[in-house]
Order: sequence, then C-alpha cells, then structure tokens
Amino acid sequence: MSARELLDADELALLGEVLLPPAEGELPLPLNLPFGQLLLPLMERADGLLLVTSFGHHLLRFPVRLQRDEFGRPTLAIDAPEILETGPTLRDWRLQPLAPLRLLDHNGNEIRLRIHDLSVSGLLLEFDEQQAIPERLHLQLELPECGTRLPLAAARVRHLDGQRVAYRLLTADEGMSDRLRWFLFHQHRALHGDDFELQVA
Repeated sequence: MSARELLDADELALLGEVLLPPAEGELPLPLNLPFGQLLLPLMERADGLLLVTSFGHHLLRFPVRLQRDEFGRPTLAIDAPEILETGPTLRDWRLQPLAPLRLLDHNGNEIRLRIHDLSVSGLLLEFDEQQAIPERLHLQLELPECGTRLPLAAARVRHLDGQRVAYRLLTADEGMSDRLRWFLFHQHRALHGDDFELQVA
C-alpha cells in the first residue's frame, strides 16, 4: 500500500522532515492518519512495521513503532534505518568517506589506518606496508559531526589487493549499532540528498 493512499500533503511533508533526524536518534511523531481508528489496532499489533524509502539503487528501511505519549495519544517512533544497495542481491550500503575518518585506540591515540569503506556490518581498511595486520581489532571511530567516539570491534575476513583488508564488525550492544546506523544515514543524506520516494511496508 502506498503512503500516498494513507497520508495527505501536510502529513507527507511532516514525514519528509523526519528523514533528517536529530543526532539523539528516536523521533516521536503525532499520528493523525485518515481512518486512524481502523488502523490503530492493526498497527499496535504489527510486528516489523517499516517506513521504506528508495533513492536510485538504494533502499532505506526505517523501523516504525506505535507508542502512546503521556496523554495517551498515539505517536510513531522511527528508529535508525537499514540502508541497502539493490541489484541481483540486497547488500548493506557502504560509505566511502570523502574526508578521512579518524580511528583511535583505547587510549584515544590516533591509529594510522585509512577507512576505504564502512557499512553497518563491516569495514575495509588500508594498512601501511610496515603495519602488522591483526586478526581482530578494537577501535574507536570518531564521529566527525560531534567528536564523540563509537567503539568498534572487528574480525578479519580476507586480504584484498595491496594493503586493503576486509573486516566484519562484531555484534555490539544495540545502542552502539543504532548510533552507527544513524551516522551512516546522515552520511548518506549528505552524499545523495533527500529526494526519496515514500512507501509504507
């Protein structure tokens, strides 16, 4: 079902504003849908409600939860999106930073590694010829827009050409994963703009 069958122009504009969230993450929205009284019981029981946007060969899936505010009014909370590249198979979108991202050790010292690309599930690092290539990494990614540090743990997957090495990100707590997804979403917006097509799935 298309969002345009459910939402009027003002509500679509409100959803458009939602796609540029504040750094804190979760966004409660007042819910004022046509046929809302019919939809609410279904939405409250829904498992895996998504707001889906498309942009060229990219697909963004925002988890949506129905909750009630302190006055009992229904609101929508939108969580950090999953960004996928479409094609023969769906795969996590990989950010190729235009400006270098700083990686730090546990003491806060900068590590001389270049992030070639970064996704929610892995990263591709470029080492100097003199550097040892460890099996596992424990790093901190400095988020450029705010300077806060995001802990990353990774396990080596394979050695590519030259000094490039692919690592799989190890499961972190949900808060860290959520912060990484929001960071990647902001980077995606900066690179690709906001001309999304909205659908409710």
